[in-house]
Amino acid sequence: FKQKTAYEIASCLVGSEMCIRDSMYSVWIERWFQVFDKEQFLFLRSEDVFGLPNPVSATPSDYENNEKSRKLGMSEALQKVARHLNLGEMSDALTEQMVEMPETDDARVLKKGKMSPMRKETRALLNEFYQPFLVELAEKIGDEAFMWDDFRR
Repeated sequence: FKQKTAYEIASCLVGSEMCIRDSMYSVWIERWFQVFDKEQFLFLRSEDVFGLPNPVSATPSDYENNEKSRKLGMSEALQKVARHLNLGEMSDALTEQMVEMPETDDARVLKKGKMSPMRKETRALLNEFYQPFLVELAEKIGDEAFMWDDFRR
């Protein structure tokens, strides 16, 4: 991976149907930044919004017992969205009402841990592959949380 630039790697995958290209956020965000000002974006990690446990060390019960984390993550995300849109602070009652809304199918699958654990070798390969894209993304948006260091170990 070190012999090619992130752009060259992404160019090789743009025409393919591989999901791996969709997670090259730094490549896609660059295109959006050509059209919109960076300040118009609010970046939230789904892991934080849904209160998901670390997939490296999580057990199925961690996914089943994360209701408190999910509610906290959703509440914090809703407040960030309201501030970003200059709507001011949301009332606790409105925040709670929104947090209690039915989850999407994707959120339910993630929450219940229906995904098989990833092999260590696969995780290492993906970490190596995505590293340049994560560095570039964190630099472009100015947020080290998007290095996903807390979820990659």
